Amino acid sequence: MKLKPHRMNLERGLKAEFDLPKFEDPQKDEEEEIGLIKGKAPGSIQEWRVAKSIMRMGLDFVFQYPINGGHQVGGYLIDFVVIMPWPQPLEVQSIHWHTGKYSDNERLRAKVIEDIFKKKIRYVYEESLGSDEEAYRHVKKALYGPIMEPRY
Repeated sequence: MKLKPHRMNLERGLKAEFDLPKFEDPQKDEEEEIGLIKGKAPGSIQEWRVAKSIMRMGLDFVFQYPINGGHQVGGYLIDFVVIMPWPQPLEVQSIHWHTGKYSDNERLRAKVIEDIFKKKIRYVYEESLGSDEEAYRHVKKALYGPIMEPRY
């Protein structure tokens, strides 16, 4: 295909600009707008969907709950602490934030959190949160179903 210059920009040293055909991806859905969760920006669309699912269940929660100083050295952030009426830690697991295997560091982190809450952490996985409906099903299963060990 031969491209014809659209216009010449003389101020930028005769740089030619071209009209290119726009590529439309027929598989691409409209981008879902992500809002704040309890005044904080979520790290992913999956965290946003988990928050919406918890709210849909009529439960309250704390987002990015700090343990031992949170962002400080030796501290942790828990993705969600859901009030049901007892506080229940809930983590969104993804390869992006985790090593791909359950490391010693993550075992220690889980032990500290579980010792503080006297409860096992419940997990939902990034790949099971592809839509609002999927997220709702998996969050409900994570909170009310049997306890599962972390995969990564």
